Amino acid sequence: METFHCTVIIRKKAQEECNIFHAISKKDQKRVWSWIIQIKKATDMAHHFKLVKKKNDIMDQGPINLSKKKHRMMAMTMLMKKKDISNVSRPFEIAKKWCDVLCEEFWRQKKMELAGGLSISSPKKERGKGNKPKGQVKKYNFVCLPLYQAIKKIFPELEVNLEAVKKNLEIWKKLAAESKKPDQDEEDEETVIKKTEQPKDDDDDEKKKK
Repeated sequence: METFHCTVIIRKKAQEECNIFHAISKKDQKRVWSWIIQIKKATDMAHHFKLVKKKNDIMDQGPINLSKKKHRMMAMTMLMKKKDISNVSRPFEIAKKWCDVLCEEFWRQKKMELAGGLSISSPKKERGKGNKPKGQVKKYNFVCLPLYQAIKKIFPELEVNLEAVKKNLEIWKKLAAESKKPDQDEEDEETVIKKTEQPKDDDDDEKKKK
């Protein structure tokens, strides 16, 4: 999906009437496109843990310095990821609406994949049979909260978004406690990435080589 988005952007901007970069040099255009592609591909949730770990590794080396290219790219990437799942930091009624919409989208995707004889990339549960609040609690704890905590370290002024995520998490916890549905999570895009391999430490790779 992310590669498709990049392809569409490049194709569109290649049209003379849409080329907003026409006034800058070819060298600068190449650099801008490199940034756009890197930042957009970062929204692929399969790379989520690797990116968050990379950010934490950079921060462990000292304060963030946006005058450094590596730090700037990391900051832009994290902001794009925040934007990509920004619904979790909206007022709860909006966050819940987006949760419902996304779950419905992935359920329909599953039907289309089955009809086309494709492998299933969406959640395998039937529509409405999972415990959505419990699934959201896991997603917030596993994906959203660590991401927003990491971003707050780079941009302290965005703490307001982190607090909004925490507030929504508490509401989902309350709904999960009240839910009478079976203890089975309703999955969506972010919780599905739990099935992907998390990044390993370099030490682990060295041990395998030995």
